Amino acid sequence: MADYPISNVARRIVYTGSAGVGPYAFPFEVLTNTDINVYKNNTLLTLTTNYTVTISPTLGTGSITLVVAATGSDRITIIGARAVQRTTDFTTGGDFFANTLNDEMDSQTILTQQVAETAERSIRAPVTDPTSINMTLPNNTTRAGKFLSFNASTGNPETTSSVADVTTVAASVANVNAVGTNIASVNTAATNIAAIIAAPAAATSAQAAQTAAESARDATLAAYDSFDDRYLGTKSSEPSVDNDGNALVAGALYFNSVAGIMKVYTGSAWVAAYVSGVNVVPQTSPTGSADIPNGTTAERDASALAGFFRFNTTLNKFEGYNGSVWGAVGSGANGGGSDSVFIENDKVVTANYTIPVTKNALSTGPITINSGVTVTVPTTSRWVVL
Repeated sequence: MADYPISNVARRIVYTGSAGVGPYAFPFEVLTNTDINVYKNNTLLTLTTNYTVTISPTLGTGSITLVVAATGSDRITIIGARAVQRTTDFTTGGDFFANTLNDEMDSQTILTQQVAETAERSIRAPVTDPTSINMTLPNNTTRAGKFLSFNASTGNPETTSSVADVTTVAASVANVNAVGTNIASVNTAATNIAAIIAAPAAATSAQAAQTAAESARDATLAAYDSFDDRYLGTKSSEPSVDNDGNALVAGALYFNSVAGIMKVYTGSAWVAAYVSGVNVVPQTSPTGSADIPNGTTAERDASALAGFFRFNTTLNKFEGYNGSVWGAVGSGANGGGSDSVFIENDKVVTANYTIPVTKNALSTGPITINSGVTVTVPTTSRWVVL
């Protein structure tokens, strides 16, 4: 008799990498020790013979203990397996006990959860598929000995090539591979045929076979050499000749193991074979504008390098980094026409600044220097505030 609720948990748990006899706990409730199946790897174990079950009388969860210990490479699976049956019957005018009703409802809930767990492990169409999708398999005679695929237009399941056809192709591929592997042996046999066969006619046939084999060999070697001249493999530096020591051909490729990129030979220099697009300044069109990075003062690069360039949205101006500080780039606002008339500067110095020893500085005042901020003027320089 169950005296506990049935929780909403999956009725299956798998242990991997565990060793020993257990116990191996299962988190779902059961009514009796026959309500579970236990697998060791892919083998269904037998209750009592291979394992025992312990069930909590208040929780309904429990554990199993193996008779023979598992190793770390074993997989122990515990899954709900209550028999699909009804053992109670309510008669008209008879007693109606709550515990009997609870047991019946618990059993139905457990069976529903078992079905849901099995469905979760099946192949299903996603809920976002169109309602017109029909996932019904072709009938058994249509799909027998065939591979399953999905229609390119509807996405519905259908059969394609037969297993026999694919097996034939696979065998043919194996034969082709064997021929390629045995080219050296064929060449050796062709070379020795004339010495083995004494008859003139046989010798002529052997010579013809040798000639054909050598032609096939030469064609194979030529094709490989052509490929080898164009893909040079993995190298740590830019090659100056191909793998045969000959001059490089335009379009040759190699993988640079230091930079981690593929490079192509233009006919005069090695260049990257592709651009990832990361950290590349885009343009709006071939005759348009460069899309310069922009952001606030707080969003400047934490570790800027000399030459960095951006648009500062806090200051509403272009700025560049000279190796020590950020500075405005470009002229001030225009006048009434197209002439550049005004040169503007801020009124407050908010960060420490040292005028370079080879430079003088000019500002329009009044100028306020924030508390704790220092402007350093070398003895060889001047700072004029107008």
